Amino acid sequence: MDAEQNSSKKRGLTWSDQETKALLSTWGEGKIQSELDNSTRNTHVFSSIIRTMGGLGYLRTAPECRQRIKTLKRNYFNAKNSNKLSGNGRTTCRYYDELEDILGGRPAVTPPKVKDSSENHSSRKNSSVECSEPEDEDGDMDIFQQPSTSSSIFSL
Repeated sequence: MDAEQNSSKKRGLTWSDQETKALLSTWGEGKIQSELDNSTRNTHVFSSIIRTMGGLGYLRTAPECRQRIKTLKRNYFNAKNSNKLSGNGRTTCRYYDELEDILGGRPAVTPPKVKDSSENHSSRKNSSVECSEPEDEDGDMDIFQQPSTSSSIFSL
């Protein structure tokens, strides 16, 4: 096998403009976005994407679609971050407008769910806090150490 055939197997086929736009259109659907947001394992979502792409005449695997989306997102966020820097001219990337429609209004990080503090209010009244301060011989915790009388600083 020569180097050209070997590199094409690793890299895969180049995505055409129409194929990328079909992927963006499919991936950008509200149902797909909702499924991706609400699942940690998203293989079934990408299976749905490749079925839709197959119906449009594009044959890609789920890992190829996932990688293409990752690349598009990286390019988009790099352009967005570059635009935030002072002194830089406006930066865009290919498919910027399509990606802005999909990702522009979304938070970069999904905030964690906050537990209602009123649920734990009654349990806080009865909770005890353990201290890790050293104890003396008597088992008492002394805040201040008193000097011993035998080694007084002021001798007569």
